[in-house]
Amino acid sequence: ARSRWAGRRTFGTAGCPSHAMAPPDKEGGSSAPLATLYVGDLHPDVIEQHLQEKFSSFGLVAMIHVCRDSVTRKSLGYAFVNYYSHKDAEQALEKLNYTDIRGRCCRIMWNKKEKQVFVDPAANIFIKNLDVAVDSRALYDTFNIFGNIMSCKVACDREGVSRGYGFVQYESADAAKQAIERVNGMLIGGRKVFVGPFIKRDGQEKTTEISLYVRNIPSGWEDAQVTELFTPFGELKSSLVMSDARSGKRFGFVNFKDQEAADKALEALHGKDLRTDEEKADMEEEERKNKEENVKEPYDAIADEASKEAAVAAADKAEKEGEDAKEDKRLPPFCLSVSHAKSRDERKQDTQKKHDTREKNWEGIKLYVRNLPKDSTDDSLRALFTEFGTITDVKAVLERDSGECMGYGFVRYNSMQEATEAVTAMHLKEAFPGQSPLNVGLAAGKGGEGKGKGGKGEGKGKGKGKG
Repeated sequence: ARSRWAGRRTFGTAGCPSHAMAPPDKEGGSSAPLATLYVGDLHPDVIEQHLQEKFSSFGLVAMIHVCRDSVTRKSLGYAFVNYYSHKDAEQALEKLNYTDIRGRCCRIMWNKKEKQVFVDPAANIFIKNLDVAVDSRALYDTFNIFGNIMSCKVACDREGVSRGYGFVQYESADAAKQAIERVNGMLIGGRKVFVGPFIKRDGQEKTTEISLYVRNIPSGWEDAQVTELFTPFGELKSSLVMSDARSGKRFGFVNFKDQEAADKALEALHGKDLRTDEEKADMEEEERKNKEENVKEPYDAIADEASKEAAVAAADKAEKEGEDAKEDKRLPPFCLSVSHAKSRDERKQDTQKKHDTREKNWEGIKLYVRNLPKDSTDDSLRALFTEFGTITDVKAVLERDSGECMGYGFVRYNSMQEATEAVTAMHLKEAFPGQSPLNVGLAAGKGGEGKGKGGKGEGKGKGKGKG
């Protein structure tokens, strides 16, 4: 049988449309079968020509195909390479597997549809708590001493940064068992790793109630410290600690065998202050110094229109991010955040529910309120303005780390009449002793009337040009 890509019109090695056909044998008989390799984990910029330069040195290449999205034509991150000779394909697999192609370590294996290979589920292992410097090649070099590896992969994000875990598929279950026994608990790249059998999602128990999602884990903590913190509440099935590639923040999952134990852990540990006595003393000293410096209120310093527009933009951003913050009750970063882990479907439903609620709440007339005290909250802001009409949404914008109000917020009314009454009554009112008078006004949206963003001028192309 010929390759799945043989005869298919695609972009060949020179970037031009071509047909992949194997040459006829010497006696003029039927064409010989092609040997097809799968090449994965490719950089989005890799094209057929880059692969041609790599693979052609091992033999005559019949065709190379980088798979792309049918609409956007962007690379899907994998390709197929067809050789006329099976021996050439074997040599390329041996020499090029886990080598660098345009800054990323590629992963090569036989195309499963071309080479029927039995994959034993018991021979698949899972490795976690890997250092970010450990790539697929380093993982392969570590585990290939226990047996023949069919596939090896370190999970990475879109930027190619390791997520801290990976998988190794052996040919035999005995090799996988030996790898688990020999490597579990050992150091790889300076970090103690966990190695165990891989369990597919379909084979896992659908009991999200006993799985906890943990955030704000201290940067220096490993799996063992997280396990030690949760173990007193009940027996654990597993735990996993990872780092966000962009922010560097630590998060993880803790799975209990008993739902009651998980509930107790959530109640006891959510919001737990993880600072040491020394760290608490340092933060208290820093707060004391900040108070003595008599820093100006955020909106006392607003003097020009550009500053006001910047403040409006900042408040808009805070409003959009506000829903997640409400759920987390603005826990400071040194406090542990623990919640029940949710399935993918549950997360989608929550996202849709938030979107629907946000669209409903954002209907109406929005007012910006400035010069609020630091102890302002959503509830106190609502109480201040509720007498003027029906409030559909309210928010006091809080500082992410300290949880204190940043001096401004917004109130949204159901009608323009209610909003106007609130502005008339509350603008420049000395609502808080020792605090600057409130600054209350209508918030003009982008492209709206008034002095809001996009409100200046008469529109594009209506000004008088030079000459």
